[in-house]
Amino acid sequence: MWWAEPDPDAVARAWFDAAERARYERYRRPADRARFATARALARRVLAARLDVAPGEVRFDTTCRLCGCDRGKPRVVRGPSRLDFSISHAGERVVLAVVEGAEVGVDVERIATVAGILSSAELAAQGRLPARSRAVDAITRWTRKEALLKVYGLGLTVDPRRLTVSGAGEPPRLLEWPDPPEAARAAGVPGRLAAIDPDGGHPHHGQDAVRMYDLAPGVGYAATVALRGPGPDTVRERWVDAVSLPGGAAPDRSDAGAADGQ
Repeated sequence: MWWAEPDPDAVARAWFDAAERARYERYRRPADRARFATARALARRVLAARLDVAPGEVRFDTTCRLCGCDRGKPRVVRGPSRLDFSISHAGERVVLAVVEGAEVGVDVERIATVAGILSSAELAAQGRLPARSRAVDAITRWTRKEALLKVYGLGLTVDPRRLTVSGAGEPPRLLEWPDPPEAARAAGVPGRLAAIDPDGGHPHHGQDAVRMYDLAPGVGYAATVALRGPGPDTVRERWVDAVSLPGGAAPDRSDAGAADGQ
């Protein structure tokens, strides 16, 4: 796991391909652009070091394998690779998860009031909490759901209210996902999935085993990573500078501006 703060200069724009430049330009707020550019810079540097190539040679395919849009889980376009990765960003946090020989999904969110993400069982559980604790609980549940959906490559094609997960102060667990939709089953979700926990207490082991871990994004944030298949039993987290992280020379700022047509 690699954590970074958004870089407002976004010097890594020189590495963007046409699709990334178009997506970058669609962001209107400077903060959104900085998060996107920093996430791509962080991913390119870390993956380039693993693949033994220059960061500028790393290319991503974001085609959704379910609907065909360009907002799917990114994959490296470079021959056969056992690396899988996931990116998330919110506020002043950018996070990258990389795993070899398994699948990974990560999500980070700012602590805030959210709606439309909790199942009926979760809403009932929230009703028993003090009002001051509900925002943290809701965001914790949200990051667990999104990390789990990402590890299957589903994202928000699935209504998060269909899943029930544990809340803040409890080990991350999937409590219930009755009758996943056909798209989820096509992605490898069993017909009825339940009881995922960090100790592997899950009815599907080996290649389909899924584990979730809470991360440490700092005050005001919640984050979760999900791993599917064989992989590490521990998660290592580190803070880095996405621009100066070893893995190849950063493009100079004149190149970055030219790449965006500025």
